[in-house]
Amino acid sequence: MDNRHIEKRIYDFIKQFTPMACVDIGVICDNKILLLCRKIEPAQGYWALPRGHIQLGETVEDTALIELEEETGIIIKSHVLEYCGVVTYMFVDRQDITNVMLAELDTKPSEIKINNESASFGWYSFDKLPYPILETTRNEINLIFKRSKNHA
Repeated sequence: MDNRHIEKRIYDFIKQFTPMACVDIGVICDNKILLLCRKIEPAQGYWALPRGHIQLGETVEDTALIELEEETGIIIKSHVLEYCGVVTYMFVDRQDITNVMLAELDTKPSEIKINNESASFGWYSFDKLPYPILETTRNEINLIFKRSKNHA
């Protein structure tokens, strides 16, 4: 365990009483968004954006870049990121206050390397999103496509 993480039992206790600060990142290329099918809770089996909790010492941008690389293998520069807004996820055991970021790519990465948090991935157009997907994730995707320069 590195010094950015706390013990799971302490985290589980804290999250019962305190909303967690998170970042979700929408990667758009060719007017399609990259989604991951979650293999773990929360929202196991649902399609979602790459996401993660903001760790002590990280900025929103830092977390977006770190989580995107950890969950997909995609490496981008921070100047590519745009802030889209904030949404609140209400899970059974916690609440996440999630900053929504956008990264628009000119070309799709030649390879996506998903980690053990996801079962699969896909690129989806705004009007053909996969199922199942949380309503909050739909709201995030709406924010992202509204912000996107390439959305028709």
